[in-house]
Amino acid sequence: MPPSLPRPVFLEDRLRAAAADAALQLPPPSSAAEILRSWADLRHPSTDPPRLLSALRSLSTSRASLRISDSQVKLLLSLLSTDAASPRLSADSLPLLFSLISSYIRTSPRPSPPILLSVLSLSSSFPPIPHSVLLLGALAASPALPDASVSPCLDRLCSLLDPTLPALLHDANLLPEFLAGIAVLVHRGKSDELLAGFEKIAEAAFLMIVVFAAEVSKHKLNSKTSNEFRPEVSSQILVTFSCIEYLRRIRLPEYTQAVRRAVLTIQENAPSCVSFVESMPPYGELTKSQGSIALVRMRYNWSQDEVQTARISFYLRVLPACISLVPTAMFGERIAPTMFLYMQHPNEKVIRASHSVFVSFVSSSKDSDQNDRDALKEQLVFYYMHRALEVYPQINSFDGLTSGVTALVRHLPAGSPSIFYCVHSLVEKASELCRGAMSEDPTVWKNWEGNSGPPKKTIDLLLRLIYLIDIQALPYLLKQLAELMIQLPKDGQNALLDEMYSQVAESDDVTRKPVLVSWLQSLSYFCSQKTSPAADKPEKHGSSVASKGLSFIRGIAKL
Repeated sequence: MPPSLPRPVFLEDRLRAAAADAALQLPPPSSAAEILRSWADLRHPSTDPPRLLSALRSLSTSRASLRISDSQVKLLLSLLSTDAASPRLSADSLPLLFSLISSYIRTSPRPSPPILLSVLSLSSSFPPIPHSVLLLGALAASPALPDASVSPCLDRLCSLLDPTLPALLHDANLLPEFLAGIAVLVHRGKSDELLAGFEKIAEAAFLMIVVFAAEVSKHKLNSKTSNEFRPEVSSQILVTFSCIEYLRRIRLPEYTQAVRRAVLTIQENAPSCVSFVESMPPYGELTKSQGSIALVRMRYNWSQDEVQTARISFYLRVLPACISLVPTAMFGERIAPTMFLYMQHPNEKVIRASHSVFVSFVSSSKDSDQNDRDALKEQLVFYYMHRALEVYPQINSFDGLTSGVTALVRHLPAGSPSIFYCVHSLVEKASELCRGAMSEDPTVWKNWEGNSGPPKKTIDLLLRLIYLIDIQALPYLLKQLAELMIQLPKDGQNALLDEMYSQVAESDDVTRKPVLVSWLQSLSYFCSQKTSPAADKPEKHGSSVASKGLSFIRGIAKL
């Protein structure tokens, strides 16, 4: 038997499936017997309009599996031509008829030129409906249509575009056919050539904008020429560059110079900085598709929108340079939601840029509203830790997280509740990662020193915090580390103890070192008395050991 041909995929069906509600059930394809009966009903001259509609609907639901022959499409065209003299087709039948004819044009390996010319001759009577656009788009895109007929076909198609819009506004379900007709026409079977042409146009537009902006920045952003100095131009240049960031494919010195001049200007000019932040797309626009009301139901994934990602990435890279001039309320309303959103973007560079914005804000100060700024920093830390650790290690940049945690423990007030929450979140995540690593590889602790996996990175960050965290939060950090340690197996305890002994021995912190030495000695003693509580079997003196553990942890908190 010859191999079966793959089923065609129609663009209008894909668009309708993407826009459909989850509960919407598409009608099942017709059986072979129903298809044969439908063709017979179409051939019978005495078939009444309701039966014709039923036959066309049965064939339309099976378009993906149909192979419409030349004789069958002639039958469909005969219905159109005879309908003009003695109407047999209802208003609901014409869209189905047009869909079947367009399916023949798009799926037939060798569509007949005379048939295509017949379709074109009948197009003058096509009503202004989206299915007419679909059929004419497929006709104009067909290589079998004679070159002399392409222009009349396009003229007829263009004449239908405006009259078809009221039908779209009345019924958004017709939009897939309209868009598919335009897409098929634009494609013209020459997608490579079309994309190449678009790339050339985009590259030329990018170069033109960059060269023009570079010249403007030389004259309008030079403070030495006070007569021409216009700081508001800096935000305009940056906003423009954000819009064309997706087109940037090459490194241009003019681009770098223009961005540098603009950034240096907004660093010293608060109104320009505020204007730049106000131009940033709000959170609501980033998470919902923009465009026609008819597209509201289309499923939209913000993280897959490469054009939007490029634009927001530009903002995230520029914002740290001027964050100290951004009012606190504006940061909380306009920047923070976008920063947290893109902290879980699949692209690691975008994630790092989001963490950089957080670091710059936590490290910033603003005399006019410092109290409000400190309060917002405290509030943001809680969601920052949740957002940064929620999908780690599947999605996130640990370098970005490290910089964020380091910044918050250094710049938040001593004894801040946010610092305690940060430590608690990291210890919980480290415990979860260690359990997962041990379930996958029970020997993970034997190669711990050369390990670079997520558990090792998280614990290394906790050990680093011992020397960074303020002295008021240090006892809590030591207590949390001790609780983490006693849950590990013997190999894990020994590996971490060796690492901590090495770090304390090399430390020159005369304030913390005595405390850490005493803490390590107590922790080492307790770990030597027993392995992991979770791994032990019930023993006669189990309660005694547990009480020792509780006493030890209470002692840690008093250090």
